[in-house]
Amino acid sequence: TATKVAGLLPYSAFRNTTWRMLRTSLDSFDAFVACSGFLRRRFELLHPSAGEVYAIHNPVIVGDETSVPENRILYVGRLSIEKGTMVLLKAFSSLLEVRPESRLTIVGTGPLEGRLRRGVSDSAQLKNSVTIAGYVPPPEVSRFFERSSIVVVPSVWPEPFGRTPAEAMAAARPVIASSSGGIPEVVEHGKTGLLVSPGKPEALSVALGELLPDRRKIVKMGHRGHERAARTFSRRVIASKFAGLYEKIT
Repeated sequence: TATKVAGLLPYSAFRNTTWRMLRTSLDSFDAFVACSGFLRRRFELLHPSAGEVYAIHNPVIVGDETSVPENRILYVGRLSIEKGTMVLLKAFSSLLEVRPESRLTIVGTGPLEGRLRRGVSDSAQLKNSVTIAGYVPPPEVSRFFERSSIVVVPSVWPEPFGRTPAEAMAAARPVIASSSGGIPEVVEHGKTGLLVSPGKPEALSVALGELLPDRRKIVKMGHRGHERAARTFSRRVIASKFAGLYEKIT
């Protein structure tokens, strides 16, 4: 079973040696597993003769529900153009004009880190409202989820799955995310978060302004997301799906 297939999305490495070798041996696999229905459809479109393709989501650790602070927005991910970090900064700048009490924490590193830090430090509006934490070891990221009210995923490219929104839901936090790629399979619009058009800072700002002051809705969406994560993305659930697939193909 092939569980990872590169080259399906705009930013994947088509020149990767492993992928070139894989393309020449598609017939030798019993099944292909994509981490979302979106990726499965892309694979089937590009390789219609490859055999059966299954969609099994990536697992996340589902923690306990914790109390929710106010006015705290969190981004976790690579700091790069395709992840929409500049879109987020523009959206947050607009949000501060109507909700100056808002605070944004950015966790991650990447090619745009220097640009983001300069943009924040050079702005009287942003420098007291934005914290760039940089790289955080994966085991420590959970505490940032706990300290957030909302998690934002502003990707401008089609995410294969959407691990950050799944992890946010596992931490009982609502998600505002781009409605592209595999993300809509994770975030249920209006139930566990809000979906917005990718690359549109004004749409993201409006969504943040709508949800951030509504503590009751934040808690309700977070609870629904936590239930969905336990039901759909927990390690136990995903392991069971893989076990069922292995039994089917052997």
